[in-house]
Amino acid sequence: MAPAVEAVDAAPDRHGKRRSQPDRVKPRNIFNLGIGTDNLFHTEKREKITASFDIANITNKVALYNFLSTFSGTHFLQRARSSRASA
Repeated sequence: MAPAVEAVDAAPDRHGKRRSQPDRVKPRNIFNLGIGTDNLFHTEKREKITASFDIANITNKVALYNFLSTFSGTHFLQRARSSRASA
């Protein structure tokens, strides 16, 4: 577990020591996977079919981030899948 980070603007307590605040975001590892090809059917023609498939957060580790900011807000992390094909 990561140590608490000392807050710069924290007021000293009655003994003159500054209070520390706990970490706001717990460290974690998220694994993603992406595969794709630029020529799906291996043709020699000018038009080629491309395809890709992505999975974000393979382990499906659920997380909730609250950055207490106007611009970032609260984020909920969960598994997501996407695929794309084009000619």
